[in-house]
Amino acid sequence: MPHPPVEYAEPAPFLAALDDLADVYSAAFSGPPWDESADQVRTFVASVPDWTARDGFVAAWAREHDAIAGFAFRVRTPAPVPSDGFYGLLRDRFGAVVDDLAGAVEVVELAVRPDARGGGLGRTLLTTVLDDSPAWLVTRTAATATMAFYARLGWQVQAEDDGLALLTHP
Repeated sequence: MPHPPVEYAEPAPFLAALDDLADVYSAAFSGPPWDESADQVRTFVASVPDWTARDGFVAAWAREHDAIAGFAFRVRTPAPVPSDGFYGLLRDRFGAVVDDLAGAVEVVELAVRPDARGGGLGRTLLTTVLDDSPAWLVTRTAATATMAFYARLGWQVQAEDDGLALLTHP
């Protein structure tokens, strides 16, 4: 079954759709292996305005029947990579490989409703937000279907630690 069309989403409409984004995020990640809680969904929603203000923010989404079926967004990793916050946590887990991410495209989120999966929507969303720059993301190793999805698209595991994997794409 073909997926709904994917379109770029400018920051203002993306922010205006936070409730819909939260619904997609919750549908995508509330079950195993993610098991995201309502608090984690609220944390995601609260972080979106900060992401939209970052350098290199690009978002895409697919709408079907006035609802969002899936979305993805990315930013550009600062150069040099900061040593505190999220990047400090990554450095603690993955070591010096984090420094190689400076200036790369950072895939922050890719979320597709379970009922919209299997028709290529995730692949289309991901390729829409990527450009020719090297890219990276972090995912859970227990998400075997997700790990297999990225492997099929040519992503490679650069480092693993305590159930998390740092993946890169040339």
